[in-house]
Amino acid sequence: MPAGGNSTFPEIPADTQVMLTAQTDGNCTFEYWWVDDGPSSLENPQTIAMNSDHTAEAWCSPVVTPTPTPTPSGYSLTVISQGCCPVLVRGLPGGDQTVLAGGNMTFTGIPSGTLARVTAQPGVGCKLDYWMIDGVRDPSNPNVTPDLTKYLTINSDRTVVAVCVVFTPVTLTVTYNEFCPLYYCPIMVSYSGGGGTISPGDPPTEFTGIVPGTVVTLSIQSGDCDGSPYNWNLDGVPQGYIPEVWQITMGANHTVEAMCGQFLEG
Repeated sequence: MPAGGNSTFPEIPADTQVMLTAQTDGNCTFEYWWVDDGPSSLENPQTIAMNSDHTAEAWCSPVVTPTPTPTPSGYSLTVISQGCCPVLVRGLPGGDQTVLAGGNMTFTGIPSGTLARVTAQPGVGCKLDYWMIDGVRDPSNPNVTPDLTKYLTINSDRTVVAVCVVFTPVTLTVTYNEFCPLYYCPIMVSYSGGGGTISPGDPPTEFTGIVPGTVVTLSIQSGDCDGSPYNWNLDGVPQGYIPEVWQITMGANHTVEAMCGQFLEG
């Protein structure tokens, strides 16, 4: 697929493993993959399990060759990792460098106009909470998910801090109860970073590694099916009638059961 284009590949068999590879040339640099509005991924190639429809975007940036007017000594960039994630620094004259988790590095003699790129690299159980750029929080709204990569034009001495935090992942278990007919419509589970589909007769399905505070959406799917549960149980507690789309904020482990009456099988 050409740069700047898009393509749709229909009728892919379920559970197919699709590998996506962003191919760059001397005019651009691969940044990250963005799948289904989830968190960005630096992995390239990117493998997607086709258990539902997916949308994948490869984000690349043009190679910038600035014509700087440096001061006699140039400028400095100080990069600090506060917490659990390393920070990759690119675009500086000395080549790519990695600031270790909890560490810091100062780069000096940077020509004016240089475009530096800093990328937080949180691992399992670690997430980027926010950036501090020259003393200003980014993003300023704590409810906005920060970008893993920030671009900094070096036209003065600058400081950037990646603030990362350790979290304990939580798990959501979703199932239909034993009285739901097999022709009932499946449940789609979606959230930032994951999701899937559960049908009547499936064993309980666990969605693991969810970041606390994540909003999970459960929706009854339409299509070649007929009927839906009349109630939801959350951790064994009936929730009453709930519309076809329901959202849960994950602050702890939860179990959701789609409830059907025994009389519905007759």
